[in-house]
Amino acid sequence: MGNIALKNAVTGPKQYFEMLKVICSETSKSSSKPSKRTDPRSVSEDQISALYHLFGESQVINALEIIEEQVIIHITVAGSGRTYFQVRRPRTTYVLYSNVPFCTCPSFRFKILKKERKILCKHVIACQMALALRKCQFSTASNYMSTIEMH
Repeated sequence: MGNIALKNAVTGPKQYFEMLKVICSETSKSSSKPSKRTDPRSVSEDQISALYHLFGESQVINALEIIEEQVIIHITVAGSGRTYFQVRRPRTTYVLYSNVPFCTCPSFRFKILKKERKILCKHVIACQMALALRKCQFSTASNYMSTIEMH
């Protein structure tokens, strides 16, 4: 699907999230044109281009920076298999659901939910990319949405 057709096919946050997951699922497949900005074995120029067209270059670069900072934790709740993410920032921790487009950051609340923009925040993009690239920390918790203490 071409990038223009790709963007025209997406109408809201849920559809952007689904397209993000599709693009991220392709990261483990081999690529003929590896990207210079990310792990060349994982993300192709075509995938980066598709992400740029969906979310904008600055949003994708910000997401890649979050991945490089190694502040993303993918948490599995023991016994239930439920999963979620935490993105640890200097002053706060954002919580994101694994299977729905939602983040507790101010950008998501004010730009996406209140203004009803059709994009996702950089944390949602970063978490899905980090999971696909296996570049997040993995942990377990006894309760859903509990705070994880890293050792």
